[in-house]
Amino acid sequence: MSSADPKATWVMQGWLFLHSNYWDQKRINALLAGVENDKMIILDLFSTAKPVWNKTEAYNGKPWIWNMLHNWGGKQGMYGRANKMVDDLPSITENTDAGNICGIGLTPEGIEINPVIFDLFGTLVWENKTINLQHWTSEFVKRRYGFDNYNLQQAWKILINTIYSCETLRHGPQGSYFAMRPTPNFTEGPFSRANIFYDVNKVKKALKLFIKEADKFENSETFRYDIVDLTRQAMSDKSQELLRNLKIAYSKKDIESFKVKSNTFLKAIKDLDIVLSSDSMFLAHTWLNKARSRAHNIDQLKLYEFNARNLIAVWGNKNSKLKDYAQRQYGGMMGDFNYKRWEIFFNDVILALESNTEMVWKATDEKICEWEDEWVHNTDSYPSQNNLSYLNQIEKVFDKYLKY
Repeated sequence: MSSADPKATWVMQGWLFLHSNYWDQKRINALLAGVENDKMIILDLFSTAKPVWNKTEAYNGKPWIWNMLHNWGGKQGMYGRANKMVDDLPSITENTDAGNICGIGLTPEGIEINPVIFDLFGTLVWENKTINLQHWTSEFVKRRYGFDNYNLQQAWKILINTIYSCETLRHGPQGSYFAMRPTPNFTEGPFSRANIFYDVNKVKKALKLFIKEADKFENSETFRYDIVDLTRQAMSDKSQELLRNLKIAYSKKDIESFKVKSNTFLKAIKDLDIVLSSDSMFLAHTWLNKARSRAHNIDQLKLYEFNARNLIAVWGNKNSKLKDYAQRQYGGMMGDFNYKRWEIFFNDVILALESNTEMVWKATDEKICEWEDEWVHNTDSYPSQNNLSYLNQIEKVFDKYLKY
C-alpha cells in the first residue's frame, strides 16, 4: 500500500478480535505493531452492543472509530439501542482507557429502516454531552410530522422506551414468521429471532394512537411510512402467536383446527401484503426497479434483477444456507414469494395429517427450494402501489388481528 501511495491509511475491522479465542492481547499487539499508529484506523464494528476496544487495550494505541452496526442484510424490523447510544458514547469520549478514539461511524448492511435511529445517530455527531432521550424524541416528533400532536408524542414515548431501547446483545431486529422460510418443527428459522424483548401490547397501543390521529396526517409521507411500519411490526409479532397455535394443532393431530389456523395464517399474509403495498418504501416494485433502471441491455436487465431478487430471498445458490438472511417484508413479495412457501408447507402437513403419516420434510423442502429458485429467476413486474386507502386497510388489520 505504501509503495503505491505513501499517504495510504489501512482501515481495518476489529471484528476478527471478537469471534476468536486465538486473539489474546499478546497476539493482537503483535499484529497491530506491524503498522505505525498514524497509518491505521480500526473500525470497532458493533460498539453499541459488542464493543471490542475495551477488550483489546483500545487496540493498543491505534486510532479507532465507534460504530453503530444496527442491521444485518437490510432486514426490516423496528429495533434500536437508543438508550445505549446516548449514554455510552459521551462516557467513552471522556474515558482515558478508550485510547485514541477518533470518530464515530455507521457500519450497517442496510439503512432504509428505522429512520429514528439514524436521525438520533446524526445528532450524536454534533453533541459532546449526554442527550436527554425523552426531550430529543419529543422534538423528533415535531420535526417528523411538521407540528406537535399529543397522541403521537405518547406513541413515540412508548416506542423509544421499548422497541427502540433494546437491552439484549441480539444482532438486529425481530424477524417476521410470515416472511420466514417454513421449518419442519414449526420453530424459528435461522435468521428469525423468537425472543421478543418488548411488551407487544405496548407496541399495539402505540399503533392505536397512530390510528386515532390518521385523518390529520393522511397526506404526510413520513406519517404513512411510520404507521405502515408500525402495523408491519405488530403483525410480525402476531405471526409468532399464529405459528405457535399451528404447532399446537399439529401436535394434537387436530386436522380441522390445523386447516382453520393455517388458513388464518395465509390470510394474514395477504392482508399484510395490502398494507405494505400502500407505501413505496415497502414495495418489491421499488426495490426491483432500482436494479432494472441501471441496466443498459437485456442481459444486464436479467442479471441485475436476478441479483436484486437473490439478495432478498435466498442470498446465494439454490441450496444456500443463508436463506432469509436479508429477509424483506415487501408488498407484492409478501403475498407472492412468502405466501407460496407457507402454502406449500401447509398443504403437505395437511396431507400427512389426513393420511396419519409423518410428513417427509425433505420432499417439502425440495418443493420450497424449487419455488424459491423459480421466483429468483422470474422477471414478472409487481404493482407500483395499490389503489386502496391505506388507513382503511390498517384499521381492518388492527381490528382483525391486533385488538388487545
